Amino acid sequence: MSNNENNSLNFSSFEDDNIKDIITPNSANSQKGGIMQSFLKNKKSIFITVAITVIAVLLLVFTLLIINNANSNIDNDDDEKSGSSKPSSKDKVTYTTNNFEYKVKLTSDVKNALNTKSKDYLLLVNKSNPLGESYAPNNLLKLDSSICTKDCELQEYAAIAAEALIAEMKACGFEDIKITSAYRSYARQEQLFSGYVADEMSNNPSLTETQAKEIVLGYSAEAGYSEHQSGLCVDLINTKKMVGLYNFGSETPKNEYDVGFAELEEYAWLLENAHKFGFILRYPENKTGTTKYDYESWHYRFVGVDVATKIYKQGITLEEYLD
Repeated sequence: MSNNENNSLNFSSFEDDNIKDIITPNSANSQKGGIMQSFLKNKKSIFITVAITVIAVLLLVFTLLIINNANSNIDNDDDEKSGSSKPSSKDKVTYTTNNFEYKVKLTSDVKNALNTKSKDYLLLVNKSNPLGESYAPNNLLKLDSSICTKDCELQEYAAIAAEALIAEMKACGFEDIKITSAYRSYARQEQLFSGYVADEMSNNPSLTETQAKEIVLGYSAEAGYSEHQSGLCVDLINTKKMVGLYNFGSETPKNEYDVGFAELEEYAWLLENAHKFGFILRYPENKTGTTKYDYESWHYRFVGVDVATKIYKQGITLEEYLD
């Protein structure tokens, strides 16, 4: 309120004209002081109002930032769960680890397994290096039943790597790939070998047991000499296209339409990618003289990424690497 407004007051509006006598110089000064206090009070109120408004705006901005960041984290989590960074095509690379490209994100446990330097995973088992009848790995892990045709186990890091390998293959479109054989005990191998010998003699009655055994030794091992007893290898199969473990369809007389593992796209993929998961093709087609076993396109052995990569690049076998 201004002084001009004070001077323009209409006292006639009051019933008692004597009220004019109440307006004295002292009261006028008092009224001026009240006006100043009111002005200062209003100024303080404006300042408080502005301050509150600014704080409210800052809180709103901060809240919006938090919400936006939370939404961004949700999107990132979804990408990690799907193993994808929203690729524009099926073949788009998602993750890089150990200088290799993967479609599926590798967990820290998988990375530790793949990068193992333990010599336990370089155990050589062949016709010159048998395992004892009592040997059994002390760190066997049961594999997820969804990736096996039956219950199967492997040594710890081999098991972790095998599950990661199958997950990657499925991400690449190989939906029907499974592990059909992993760890086998001495007793189980003994049973299998005897069965193979019996089958050979049944298919060719002219064979003696010794002759049949020599044939079987080309594709199987006697108990104690099988790499499967180490718990470090797997046999893979396409459950929709294969009826057994064969390289080529012509090897399956019971089903002329059967496909061998060496004829599958899965095999071509494994030749170029198995080492990224620490696996090697254990019995290559051109190395039978070294391994002493026939070509097995389905048999893969875990040795860790470092060694597997060296073997892959040099085109050698485990025997040659360890020599």
